[in-house]
Order: sequence, then C-alpha cells, then structure tokens
Amino acid sequence: MLFHSLLSLLMGASLCLAAATPPIAARDGHLRETDSPDGPPNGAYFNDIPEIPTTPNKVQKRASLGKSRLTTLHARFEYGVSANSPPRAQLVKGKLVGDATEGTAFDDFNKIPRPARVTKLTLRGAERLDAITFNFWGTELRHGGQGGKDVSIEFGKDRYITALQVCDTLFDSERQRYRISYVKALTNIKRPSGGFESIEVGTRPFNADENCPPYKVPWGHAVVGVHGREGDEIDALGPIIAPWGG
Repeated sequence: MLFHSLLSLLMGASLCLAAATPPIAARDGHLRETDSPDGPPNGAYFNDIPEIPTTPNKVQKRASLGKSRLTTLHARFEYGVSANSPPRAQLVKGKLVGDATEGTAFDDFNKIPRPARVTKLTLRGAERLDAITFNFWGTELRHGGQGGKDVSIEFGKDRYITALQVCDTLFDSERQRYRISYVKALTNIKRPSGGFESIEVGTRPFNADENCPPYKVPWGHAVVGVHGREGDEIDALGPIIAPWGG
C-alpha cells in the first residue's frame, strides 16, 4: 500500500513539472512543443539566421533552412565580390601595351577612390591616343597631352567598362619606339543594333581583334583606371581592374 502511494505521488509531481516547463529551443533548430495538442508533430522551426551587413557592394540577403537545422546561408554579391573580400577590394593591373621606356611613367593604382565607380571616361586623340581621363565623384585622373578631340561616355550605377582594347604602332623605326595608336572601351550595355556600347579614338589597325585583342575583365569586375607612360601622347597603356563597386 505504501509503495503504491509513493508511486502515485511521484507520477503526479512529474506531470506538474512537465506542464510548467516552457518550450526548449533545441540545438537542431526546433522548439520542443510535442506536449501541446495544437503543436506540429515534429516541433516548430525557429529562425535565428545572422544578418549580413549591408555594404557598398550591395549584398543581398537570402537564407534557406534545412529540414532540422540551418544548413546554408546564401549571400549573393551583385558585383561579384566574394564573401571573404576585404572592405577595400584588391586592384589588379592588366598587361601594359606600348613602349615601356618612352615618356614618363604614370599609375592610377594608389589614386583610385573607393568605392571604385567610374562616372565618366574620356578618350582624346585623332590619329593616335593623345590623352585618357577617368572621372569619379570628386576625383579626376588624367594622363597625356592636349592634342586631338574628346570622346566621352558617362556611367551610372548599372553601366561600367568591361573591356579595353589597346593597340600600338611603331613610329620610330631607328629607335624602335612605339605609341598607342588606337583605344576602344566597351561597356556592359547592349546596343539595339547589336554588340555593346563603346567609344574609340585613334587609327584602328588591320585585323585589330587578332593583333591586339580586347582585354576583357572577369565577370563582376570593371576597368577603373590605367597605368602606363605619357608625354605629349600616350606611349604605353594598361588597364587596372577591380570588383565593380569595390
């Protein structure tokens, strides 16, 4: 009799304790509510996905839950910046075309502002490339002389330079000196008539696409500056690229 009384007392205490215990968030992502007749048979998910901070790279947040726990946190970077990229995305120099000894060296590498978003590109020249100018908000990077005429293109948030074609020509056979004879800059915007929006200056050489093919940047990147050598004209030129908006 005493044994049955003690057993009944212990069972009653256990039921009271269970009723008073709040739902517990388990490590597998469930709220344990299986004692509730209205709760889902396998518990309810909770969402504690960490927020991805908004940056100039325009990170867009998406998340997906696994069946029993958070399995993936997806981050899509609009401009191709990886999740591990530093705040100041690394700039990369492209191949230099032209004469590596003529004129005076110039390099935009340490002068490009951040975010590296070009607002305007100006090519100046006639038979050859006389000057090139990159404009940013509050910054202008210009190289070359005053000859020729300007050809410009302006950029918005969805337009950027995806390729730069640079061709050189021998102008002094005795000294084997070259100058930049032709430059073409292409954007990511398609023309209704076909091809991509572009500006060019200089004298396009025969079979230019074979002899001096365009430098095409990786997806999500853009030409944001140049390096090379200058005098009254541009003697050598190479692109500098960065993740677009980085």
